[in-house]
Amino acid sequence: MTANLLTVTIIRDGKDDIVADLDMSNSLFDEDDQYHYFKVGVYNLNNSSDADEYAQTTFYEIRNAHTGYADSE
Repeated sequence: MTANLLTVTIIRDGKDDIVADLDMSNSLFDEDDQYHYFKVGVYNLNNSSDADEYAQTTFYEIRNAHTGYADSE
């Protein structure tokens, strides 16, 4: 199942890594005209209207790697 496995790892200084393995078998990622994209960000979903409320993060490095893809023509 390696070709259908999405592994996400969050590495933080001084803390344990967070690793999640997700089965992408039903995502249609390998079907024609079905595309996925990856984006990184922080999205504050609380709409409290508090002027002092904010979300913050810092990314020092973003890396991706792909293995297990069949050759496509």
